[in-house]
Amino acid sequence: MADPTLLRESMRMEPVYTLGKLTGIRMHLTYRCGTAPVTTVATWDLPEVEQMYAEDFEANKPAIGPALVARAAEATNIEMLALRQIEAYLATLDT
Repeated sequence: MADPTLLRESMRMEPVYTLGKLTGIRMHLTYRCGTAPVTTVATWDLPEVEQMYAEDFEANKPAIGPALVARAAEATNIEMLALRQIEAYLATLDT
């Protein structure tokens, strides 16, 4: 079997709100192996002292959003989680 081609899609981020406050970041990271998607979802809980109301986050999203996503990706180690899911998927192809 030829080596599969893996393509990484852009990570999607969605805010997690609780009672009108931003309390976390949910990330969706998808790799495609041929036409099959392998998606990893991880949620990072924002430290309580950094939680903010939805209106404040939306107003400042362009300035603080990328830094929050970077912190969330590092804290959850989403790239490693995705790698493990890809390895598990590839192992099913060998059988």
